[in-house]
Amino acid sequence: MATLASSHLNKGIKQVYMNCLWNFDGSSTFQSEGSNSDIYLVPAAVFRDAFRKDPNKLVFCEVFKYNRKPEDTNLGHTYKRKMDMEYTLMGTDGHTFGWPSNGLPGPQGPYYCGVGADKAYCRDIAEVHHRACLQAGIKIWGRNAEVMPVQWEFQIGPCEGINIGDHLWVACFILHRIPFLKTGCHANFSTKAMQEENGLNKRHQYRIRAYDPKGTLGNARRPTEFHETSNVKDFSAGVASLGASIHIPRTVDQEKKGYFEDRRPSVNCARLP
Repeated sequence: MATLASSHLNKGIKQVYMNCLWNFDGSSTFQSEGSNSDIYLVPAAVFRDAFRKDPNKLVFCEVFKYNRKPEDTNLGHTYKRKMDMEYTLMGTDGHTFGWPSNGLPGPQGPYYCGVGADKAYCRDIAEVHHRACLQAGIKIWGRNAEVMPVQWEFQIGPCEGINIGDHLWVACFILHRIPFLKTGCHANFSTKAMQEENGLNKRHQYRIRAYDPKGTLGNARRPTEFHETSNVKDFSAGVASLGASIHIPRTVDQEKKGYFEDRRPSVNCARLP
């Protein structure tokens, strides 16, 4: 089970939550049959409530079946990585915020890590989200404006093991309090197996399915070969290439050690196997 996320919480309070076991109607969420509906919520991590403040808490839970085995969408296994999450801010009419009503903004170039009201739209929202994550005890370590106007990215980590998923999902929960469209996720990681011959390519189709709790529906929206993405059907790796499945930073290629960036995950990627 995951280590608790926030070292700032009182240990006694953590233990109270971690000893709790809740059940809910799984048939209402398509996670069980109506004739055997009850499934379990098991606390995995406790955070401060960034909205209602202390003593309120946000409790991140895993879902288990009636027989105490992980529910099918609970992909909680060990891994070691850090994540970047991208999101795009939308207006209440569903139109991308700040874009011309009858056209598109200028081409990419001045927006990535940009400054100025005509380049980095809605910085106040990105900053509020960042501060709320800090208040909650989430390991958020950065944010930046992305290549498209009103597209922002935040970085979670570094974390060890399953902790990264806990922090990422609670950060997304906080962001869900603001109208927006999430677009993608990148995972930076390093494993011994991936540094062996052809170690990157052995399980591409398995990973593509595992990244997306909805099979491949979420992934199919992002890896399209356009806008610096790879093809969802094919595996590729390249040094300094943002259009490849696996982006190998130039310094990693030169030093023959470090980390790789997996650019395949859909935004709804969970706690991956």
